Amino acid sequence: MSYEVGVVDGATTNMAKACPTDASAEKGLDWLAVISHEIRTPLSAILGYAEMLSADDGTDEENEAVAAIHRHGRHLLNLVNDVLDYSKIEAGKLAFERRRVRTSELIGDVLLMFRAQASARGLSLSFEEKTSIPETIVTDDTRLTQVLINLVGNAVKFTERGGIRVVVSHDDRRRPPQWCFEIVDTGIGMDAVQLGRLFRPFVQADAAKRREFGGSGLGLAISKRIIEGLGGEITVESRPGAGSTFRFSVPALTAGETDGAVAPMGRPAASPPGDGGRSWALKGRRILLAEDGPDNLRLIARILRGHGAEVCTAENGQRAMELVEEAAARGADFDFILMDMQMTVMDGYVATARLRERGVRTPIAALTAHAMVGDRENCLSCGCDEYIRKPIDRASLIAMILKHLRGGESAGKPLAEAGAARSAGRSPSGPDRR
Repeated sequence: MSYEVGVVDGATTNMAKACPTDASAEKGLDWLAVISHEIRTPLSAILGYAEMLSADDGTDEENEAVAAIHRHGRHLLNLVNDVLDYSKIEAGKLAFERRRVRTSELIGDVLLMFRAQASARGLSLSFEEKTSIPETIVTDDTRLTQVLINLVGNAVKFTERGGIRVVVSHDDRRRPPQWCFEIVDTGIGMDAVQLGRLFRPFVQADAAKRREFGGSGLGLAISKRIIEGLGGEITVESRPGAGSTFRFSVPALTAGETDGAVAPMGRPAASPPGDGGRSWALKGRRILLAEDGPDNLRLIARILRGHGAEVCTAENGQRAMELVEEAAARGADFDFILMDMQMTVMDGYVATARLRERGVRTPIAALTAHAMVGDRENCLSCGCDEYIRKPIDRASLIAMILKHLRGGESAGKPLAEAGAARSAGRSPSGPDRR
């Protein structure tokens, strides 16, 4: 069994030995930041154009080729994300947020993600509700979704026949109440030795299985640390040839049971159903896109125009400022600004700060391939309202823009209030966006 474990043929990997510690930690994180940026930038174009091609009619052979490009691009992105997350964990900087989450949406999104993959392998994928569960709870939905993706993805990967069940219950006898999950598969199972290695980082119990199934060897190590960070615990039962059952629980608080600020409920909703709804979601809106990568500029502009937006482009921050001033002089201000943060001539940090200093109130979203600890805070502190990490997800991008255009929590704040927020060490779009 090779459930993303931590030793290859009984030996600690060189990668684990090479993890930066003590004096070299900062240098190691800087190196990861550079590598992450250089990988994410081309991946944004690769995945975006692959998605665009997949929507076109083509021959079966062409469609299979496009699907392969997208599949392997996502695999590479997952590897980058795993390494970044583990570096944050090792540095003690993995952040958690609290917001109201619709339980049915969170679980349904994960099951939908794997349903086609399970079906293609001839596997069943089902959801069972052991007890009634609250309609909403307070947790970090992003991190909890990450855990479920790891566990359900592993179950599908290592199951050849039968199926996977996701069993959910709510235990209000414990304090705090717990949201309990069981991911049960009929896969190849694990023996006692493999179970003992299960949550170690950079490990595969079987080199042959590693070559067959791939993976970074970090998924379960990260999941365990996330669950513990959320205040929960995880256990596993397994026998060779008889499948595995992963059980974990996390506190299931309601908004009234928390002792601190809770963000408004909900991840961005998907674009309206139907091609017509998606195509005209931004009709009549003027959007400025500042991006110095020509491939990504064309891709993002095409996505926005495909939803009806009028898009104006700038190749650097200086040109973006000029276009904002020209638009204001004509009385035709932009409705939204997408600002790449790493550009020549003038970068997005300087351009955003100067626009805010000049009284520009238009919502600005940072568009960046930097995804290390502190990058989001740096973008918000210079005056951005949102932080979008490349490669972008087109549905989330459109939903985020619509949130601000419809009067979201941070759109249109007076600059005096935004400046006061930055002076107080918080983002201009809320009490604490870090």
